[in-house]
Amino acid sequence: MPNAKATNFFIGSNSGCGFYSYFDAFYDSDRMRKVFLLKGGAGNGKSTLMKKIAAAAQKQGLDTEQIHCPSDPDSLDAVRIPAVGAAVIDATPPHAREAEYHGALDRYVSLSEYVDSAALTAEREAIVRLSGEIRDRHDAARKCLAGAYSASNAAMGLVLGGVNSERISGRGAALVRRYIPKRHGVRPTKAYKRFFSGFTPKGLVAFPETLTTLCASPASAELVSVLDDFGLSPFLLLPLLEAAQQNGFEVYAGYSPLVPSCLTSVVVPELSLVVAVNEHGIFDGAEAHVRNIRLNALIAPDVWKQNRTRLRILRRTERSLLEDAFTSLSEALRLHDALEAIYKPYTDYAGLNRLAEKLIDEILN
Repeated sequence: MPNAKATNFFIGSNSGCGFYSYFDAFYDSDRMRKVFLLKGGAGNGKSTLMKKIAAAAQKQGLDTEQIHCPSDPDSLDAVRIPAVGAAVIDATPPHAREAEYHGALDRYVSLSEYVDSAALTAEREAIVRLSGEIRDRHDAARKCLAGAYSASNAAMGLVLGGVNSERISGRGAALVRRYIPKRHGVRPTKAYKRFFSGFTPKGLVAFPETLTTLCASPASAELVSVLDDFGLSPFLLLPLLEAAQQNGFEVYAGYSPLVPSCLTSVVVPELSLVVAVNEHGIFDGAEAHVRNIRLNALIAPDVWKQNRTRLRILRRTERSLLEDAFTSLSEALRLHDALEAIYKPYTDYAGLNRLAEKLIDEILN
């Protein structure tokens, strides 16, 4: 039996625009058979249930995509098992999700029946208090991230006037000619939009290994490293992404956790191609890159000279605000753990284990 590949992503981000989710691009509905939408509260076992399903799939040699929670990266928000066209999703806020084709594709699974609600009313005061404190900490984190987002955008604004965006797009077109073969009679694909890194209570957490693990031939993957400190990468990467889609290739598109509209990576598994902004250690351990593209070098020298001091101040401000956001997210997680601890004595974990076995059987058999 071949070794199963487990890839890890975030699909939601604690971003500079508030909580931002790409769950609408988690899967292609045409390729799915079963989607289970979990509904339940803190401590109801949603993440544990998904981890059991992922482990069972891997034991059978099936590849899995594991979507981590940016508010607690040790927990899962979703699991997808492509070979059997199945997914299990935490469909509660902040990434609330409803059925697309209820019954025909999606099914709700309520975990509330495994909680002793009658007995839990005695804990209502503590639950209300902790829930409010968690919201306050997340609000504080959002304000810090919004400030960091503003600093990042201000830095981009300072250099953008010294950048020839058409020249960068031309380099993107050159990548298309070099790496994306033309195919006729194929249906354009939808991109799987993901975050390969995220802002979490543990600071910035990244999954660099996922970029090459996705590739059909990880050991011989074509790696293109992009140096970009100012959000210029979409000019380069959009032509590549669009060409891969138009030629019918499955493609993963990675975005910035701070500026979630900023495309930072494109992975084409069938071609074993990775083109990504070189940040967060994503190319650590690689023996060599096929090529390096230095977008910073395309900024006019006089713009660098004129704005050097302001850019340094903006970068320092951005880093400081991100650290403050991490502190608030860490406090929110500590309070959330306390909230989960309240629910645990009132939760029927034996019943949840039976539910897990039932779902595993339905998904894999």
